[in-house]
Amino acid sequence: MIEGKIYKLVSKNTDMIYIGSTKTKYLKNRLNHNKHEYYTKGKEKDSHKLLIWDDAEIILLEKYNCNSLKELRMREQEWLDKYPDYIVNSRRAYSGGDKRLTDRRFNKTPKRIAYMKEWNKKWDRVRSDWISSMGGWNYGLTLIKV
Repeated sequence: MIEGKIYKLVSKNTDMIYIGSTKTKYLKNRLNHNKHEYYTKGKEKDSHKLLIWDDAEIILLEKYNCNSLKELRMREQEWLDKYPDYIVNSRRAYSGGDKRLTDRRFNKTPKRIAYMKEWNKKWDRVRSDWISSMGGWNYGLTLIKV
């Protein structure tokens, strides 16, 4: 038995949300994992589209006990289907085996497209400021003589 959780990431700066699922015991640990990936990998995951805001927080939508990750993903997809105009998720959590439904463009609503344009501008500013604060593009590339 998997003790799953369906959660959303929210920010007061936008009405857009990210919906995800986890089997992590504490949601705070899941949020910290997402933040760690955001700061170390940049804008690679959909959850990062909310973490760009400093006040982003994680909220439990539902505790969901299930027998497999597939069941958890199916339940997550039900939540995604409830908020098509407000989610930043670009992929379906569960496609039911239909290859056409795994398309990254599953959520191309006008509201999401407008948010992504705004987000890309903010991300470019944040990345530029961060790189400058670290001393430029050569940050972390110092060779150590052994």
